[in-house]
Amino acid sequence: MPVIRDKGFVSLLILIILSALLWTGTLAFTKINSQERIIVYEGQKTKAMFLANSGLEWAKDNLTIDSSWGGGDISFVTGEIRVDVQIIPEGFRVTSRAESGRARHSVYGELVEDDDNNLILAKYGELYN
Repeated sequence: MPVIRDKGFVSLLILIILSALLWTGTLAFTKINSQERIIVYEGQKTKAMFLANSGLEWAKDNLTIDSSWGGGDISFVTGEIRVDVQIIPEGFRVTSRAESGRARHSVYGELVEDDDNNLILAKYGELYN
């Protein structure tokens, strides 16, 4: 009766192949998960940027109606905006801070009156937190 010595090598080969497949699957899952988190954060950053810019427009509308408006907070499903208004000799300095998820974005602008007494954005800049 012949002795079969290859049984141990076949079992070892199957174990090595399964380990390699498991390792590859773990790496793929980890990479996909981290990419998904990056995509979500980038979306939150974009929302925060749009919310901060919306805060400037919100301030412009409120200051057109009431020049003594000092700012305020507003919440949406997608995030929150906080607007602060300072009176300067040329008009108003507005700071808008927005949060969406973990992302934050802040902008400032100077609103001045044009010849038709409309508020226009004379200066604009981003504030880095």
